[in-house]
Amino acid sequence: MVQLNNVWSTLKTIFTFYEFQRYLRARRIYHYAPYPLKIYEQCLKSLKSSPSHQLVPFLAYEGIDRERDRVFVRHDVDTQQCIKNLPETMEIDQRLKIEAGIYLRVDDEEYSAGDHRDMLLRYREQEFEIGLHSLCYTKEDYIQEFQRETEKFKSLMGFQPRSFSVHGLGSFRLETRTKFYQEIIHCFHQFGYDTGDIPTLRTYKHTIHDCHLDAQNRRFLYDDFLCFPRFSSKRKRYLILTHPCYWKV
Repeated sequence: MVQLNNVWSTLKTIFTFYEFQRYLRARRIYHYAPYPLKIYEQCLKSLKSSPSHQLVPFLAYEGIDRERDRVFVRHDVDTQQCIKNLPETMEIDQRLKIEAGIYLRVDDEEYSAGDHRDMLLRYREQEFEIGLHSLCYTKEDYIQEFQRETEKFKSLMGFQPRSFSVHGLGSFRLETRTKFYQEIIHCFHQFGYDTGDIPTLRTYKHTIHDCHLDAQNRRFLYDDFLCFPRFSSKRKRYLILTHPCYWKV
């Protein structure tokens, strides 16, 4: 019986792999940036009415219904245009009661988070997760830089962030970024964090995002924003990742 169960488990793994690969091959480009926010809104509305998925608060581990897939929503505020467009995105989240995560840079190269403190604190009061969007791996001593970023976040925003994410820069210092992922899992608690939205702390079956890049360096969405994927495997985690700079009313 044990051997039969092992065979069945292996077959399910193989099937799930090929099912996912087939899904990736079938995707089509749906829209180039800037994207109408009605696409994002319709995606959320579809998920809220789905019998197979559930939208859950960003830092929640389990949803109310453990039989359904859990979908998390995260907004990375990378640029000045992102922080400018954020209220339009958040209006949809507020209206649909989506408890998304909002992640802020504190390097001051694109914007100063402190300049938008009042707005961000209002979102925090409404149960949105506000966390650090780190670029620490761009420095040689990335753990020390992570600590410096955390202290600066507290100074700018007036509270200790519970969670962090990492600003992706393609292949730039990818090896260092990977080292940070591996090392921070052993010490993030000492910097006051409960968790981090990084591969070594939280995994997703799939991430649906708005920053695909074509050969002409144009950002685009795949049609999975229009029709959320369904797989035979259940009780998985999915992430919807947006950057408000790519969206418009």
